[in-house]
Amino acid sequence: MMNPRSVNKSSTRALFVVLGLAFLAPVAFDATNDKSIALQIIRFGYGYAPHGPFCAAIRSQQEWNRLSDLQSANSGERPRDLPTGVDFSKSILLVASGGYQPNKASLTFDSAIEGDNAIRVHATLMLPGSCPRMPEIGCPSTLALIAQTKKPIYCEIQTSERNCTGR
Repeated sequence: MMNPRSVNKSSTRALFVVLGLAFLAPVAFDATNDKSIALQIIRFGYGYAPHGPFCAAIRSQQEWNRLSDLQSANSGERPRDLPTGVDFSKSILLVASGGYQPNKASLTFDSAIEGDNAIRVHATLMLPGSCPRMPEIGCPSTLALIAQTKKPIYCEIQTSERNCTGR
């Protein structure tokens, strides 16, 4: 677990409305009846980067195929198979990507909060900041499952930087 003092929060944020594949939209929330919902993280490392940071809620095999085909077209790799254990009749697959990064970065889902009218998913893209650079071109990505719902899903990716100066 990272020491909270070793993280500098930056003001860089991306908010995505996620209905199938992601698109940008402003959103207002009433937090009166919010409750945390379970995220089942699926580990797989580097992967999805159509162009930059993005988040998507995949509700069907067809939506997965569209995302996989887009990734394949951008990377030249063959389309990816659906991760084992995904059952769209019970779950929604959340996919988040930090976009291509020239140095070691990581991306994690922090929380999923269900409100009266929508679900908000929060993720953090951790960049090296002042830490020694570890050249590793790649795309930090993460997957998670949440219970099936008809509510719209909004995803926010916050960018933070590690602080290795020891201050």
